[in-house]
Amino acid sequence: MCSSDLWQNTEKLVAGQGWSYTLVNSSELNALSIDEIANYRLIVVPGGKGSTITSSLTPATRLRVRQAVRERGVGYVGFCAGAWVAVGPEAEGDATASYGLAVALGTVLPSYWPDGNTSLTAAMVKVTMADGSSRQLVWWGGPSTPEWSGGVIGRYPTGAPAISERWSGKGLVVISGPHPEAPQSWRATAGNDSDGLDYELAIAMMSAAMNGRPMAAY
Repeated sequence: MCSSDLWQNTEKLVAGQGWSYTLVNSSELNALSIDEIANYRLIVVPGGKGSTITSSLTPATRLRVRQAVRERGVGYVGFCAGAWVAVGPEAEGDATASYGLAVALGTVLPSYWPDGNTSLTAAMVKVTMADGSSRQLVWWGGPSTPEWSGGVIGRYPTGAPAISERWSGKGLVVISGPHPEAPQSWRATAGNDSDGLDYELAIAMMSAAMNGRPMAAY
C-alpha cells in the first residue's frame, strides 16, 4: 500500500536507531487485533497513494488503528500519503471513516503545488522550521498539512503548513506533506538538493510521536 523504496528506506532509518519493529503489509495489518496494534508505541505510514491505503485496509482495521492512537496512546507518523490518510472530518467514536484512517479529526488535506504549478510531478521545496532553520525537502505530490494551533512544525514558502503535529486523544500525530524519508534516488526527478538528505528530520518526527514529546512548533 506504500511506495516500496520509501518503506524500505524508512525501515533502514528505524533499524538504524536500534528500535525494534514489525514491518506489515495491508493483509497482515488487517489480521491484527486492537490489542496487538496497541503493543507498539508507533505506527509509521510512508508515502504511496492514499486511495490505495484506504482500499487495502478493511473498515474494521482502519477503526482499530484510530482507536490504537486515540484510546491507547500509540504515536502516528505519516509522510505524504501517510499524512493524507491521517486526517478525516468524520469518524467520531466507533464510526468508520469514509476515507483513510482519520486518526486526527479535521478536513481532508488540500494539495500543495510548488509555485502553483499543477503540472509538477516532483520538486525540491524549501520548508522553514519553527526554530528559524530551513530544509530543502522532496515534494512528490503531497498535501499541505493542518494549521493546528501551536502545532505547525514547518511551513512551505507560501506560509502553508508543511509539517504539523497534534495530540489525538492519547496519541501524538506528526505528519508531513514532503518526504524527509525519501532516498537519494528521488532527487533525480525532484531536482538539486542543496543541503543533502533529511533523514534526521524523519527520525526526529518518529521519535517525537513514539515518545509523546512534541517537536518545536510555531
